[in-house]
Amino acid sequence: MKSSVKSNIIILITLIIFFALLPIFTTNLSLITSSCGKSSEYSDDISLDNDSLKLAKISGKIHIDNNWSATEAAGICTGNGTYSDPYVIEDLVIDGGGSGSCIEIENSDVFFKIENCTIYNSGDNPNAGIRLLNVTNSLLINNTYSSNHCGIRLSSSSYNNISANTARNNDFVGIRLSFSSFNNISGNNPSYNTYHGIYLYYSDNNIISGNNASYNTYHGIYLYYSDNNIISGNNASYNTNYGIQLSSSSFNNISGNAAQNNEYGGIGLRSSSNYNDISGNNASYNTYFGINLIESDNNIIVINTINNNSVGIKLYHSIYNEVLNNSFSGNGEDIQEVSSNINGNQFPLGSVIIVVVILIVIIMVVGGMLVVRKRRIPRKQVISDRKLGVRLKMTEIAPREKERQFEIEPEPIVQAEVVEEIVPPKVAPEPIPQAEVEEEVVPPKVAPEPIPPPEVVEEVAIEKVIIGKVARVEGTIIPVQIFEGHGKGISSVVFSPDGKYVVSASNDKTIKIWEISSGKLIKTLEGHKKYVTSVALSSNGKYIVSGSNDETIKIWEFSTRESIRTLKGHSWFVTAIAVSPDGNYIVSGSYDKDIKVWDTNTGDIVRTLEGHKKEVSSVAISPDGEYIASASSDRTLKVWSLETGQIVRTIDAHKKYITTVVFSPDGKHIVSGSNDKTIREWHVATGKLMRSFKGHSWFVTDVAVSLDGNYMVSGSYDKDIKVWDLTTNELAWILEGHKKYITSVAFSPDGRYIVSGSNDKTIKIWDILQEP
Repeated sequence: MKSSVKSNIIILITLIIFFALLPIFTTNLSLITSSCGKSSEYSDDISLDNDSLKLAKISGKIHIDNNWSATEAAGICTGNGTYSDPYVIEDLVIDGGGSGSCIEIENSDVFFKIENCTIYNSGDNPNAGIRLLNVTNSLLINNTYSSNHCGIRLSSSSYNNISANTARNNDFVGIRLSFSSFNNISGNNPSYNTYHGIYLYYSDNNIISGNNASYNTYHGIYLYYSDNNIISGNNASYNTNYGIQLSSSSFNNISGNAAQNNEYGGIGLRSSSNYNDISGNNASYNTYFGINLIESDNNIIVINTINNNSVGIKLYHSIYNEVLNNSFSGNGEDIQEVSSNINGNQFPLGSVIIVVVILIVIIMVVGGMLVVRKRRIPRKQVISDRKLGVRLKMTEIAPREKERQFEIEPEPIVQAEVVEEIVPPKVAPEPIPQAEVEEEVVPPKVAPEPIPPPEVVEEVAIEKVIIGKVARVEGTIIPVQIFEGHGKGISSVVFSPDGKYVVSASNDKTIKIWEISSGKLIKTLEGHKKYVTSVALSSNGKYIVSGSNDETIKIWEFSTRESIRTLKGHSWFVTAIAVSPDGNYIVSGSYDKDIKVWDTNTGDIVRTLEGHKKEVSSVAISPDGEYIASASSDRTLKVWSLETGQIVRTIDAHKKYITTVVFSPDGKHIVSGSNDKTIREWHVATGKLMRSFKGHSWFVTDVAVSLDGNYMVSGSYDKDIKVWDLTTNELAWILEGHKKYITSVAFSPDGRYIVSGSNDKTIKIWDILQEP
């Protein structure tokens, strides 16, 4: 009997020790995920007899713009562009000569493959060793890229497969995706690049797996405003900043990666990078942090190995994160919270409680066994083996898009992070923002309807849906004037109040004044240190106001063309500018999420309006000067009192990033454009959705309404300008001619002319009353 009791005691002690140690046992899980989209992999049994067409070296660069037949006829490629017989470019050595892209392919949806090429010495931004623009169905395999701005650059391209490439020693990044989705980037070696190994900019639903993104000067893998991506099985080690860094990127799966020996941190999340699943990674031996969260909420951080960092996991102003079942060893501090809601985050205490409960149950069971034996119940032991395991709860993620309309260079990075200068999408933004320009004319003052107390108005049933695919007026309208002179893309255009001049802002850091009648460039205004994102004129035409990525606003005197005041106060890019009808106030929006109201005469900040959760993309002032409307990438519109700075209405307006907002001339409505390809008209007093305009095939980048309220013009990433008749709810004209996406549009004061600016560096004047 005594020996039996001793045996039971030994078993009990063994069980207690086992369960006490259970929380520190970890299992490195390799998460098996399904493809987030189809990939363009070709069958392995392709056999092409193209030896006679192989080239050992080609002196010139290759540019293919949907003209594969001519390329094949020239002997540069073989095949016929089908899935089973793709066009093939192979075995080339291309020196870009320091200008342009070595291989540039655009507007292609045929199947093609580029393999076994050596590609180097491309031009500066936006060029690359291989640049794909609006391309699908490509396979880039086993190529070598060096000394390019980017080794591989995909812009607005989807369903491509990039595998087994070496992209090293490039001036910016090894592999870059901008506004690109459903691509498979696997098994590549993007290392030793001046900035990042792999960079996703406004790119969603991609698979990044099995890459060696190491020894880069900044990040191994960097996601900026990129959602629903799978980042798995990569080696992101020995980078100067982070192994893997997410900025304003959500719903990503970060699993099974090695992020070790980085000089700053293993994995970093910042600027509202929410709802990410970070599991099964090894974030060890980093100088400062294993995993670092800054203002990022609702993330799952489980079953990671986090050893020998200064801080294992740091949570800075980050709440509602699940931090469970991670393995810590040798860190200066395992978990550190700074100004976070401690009760909001869940830590391994839950596992400890579970273990305690299990121990209590075991003790009760064993105790019961001993009592039974004392009562001389027949000895019978039933041993029930239970398998122990760690179950990781995987949440199915509904695709959520966050995009931005303009390609720009990455955001400036805090905490020792450095990035190239960015062209903000109109707003804002990459990162990632070009601001919308409000037409500064003096509309007739109409007393607005009273605005009710603050409330959030949800989107309601649409009163009218206008589909604009075919224009009412057939034929082609030719621009009556084209201005060329900017060195980079146009960001903003506006007419002078007298209709005699056009003022343009550009990514070349300048502002230009053009005379419409003669087509002459009157003056170039220089002073901003970075891209000029927005420009506006005072209603009396005496002053030009400009905003820039250099975080400043400048006031210029129109008559002398001289800068008379510089306003400083924003902590990030200035993305949008508007001037009050009386000229006393300037309203600015910024990437820092704030809206500032400035006194034009003194240059002082009158008030700062805070409320948007993400960067402000556009601002407008009502014709009576009482209200401000703002748009943001947080997908909301806000109406504010100019006098008090109070929010009087918030509208959940679009499903995606809102790029622009304007008031109607009577002040009763606001019109918004979005990356969801729609334009929507809202009743200010009620928040009701009055009309929705659909017709653009890509992001809507800017909207303007004529002074008489009869017409609306919209620009888009699809390169088209659409003119809508608001009196008949029809698409009246489609203006075509720009070679790249439209960034800004505006009406002349008399409503007859439209000015458009584009990333093709040109400004066009259109007469909508001319006969096609």
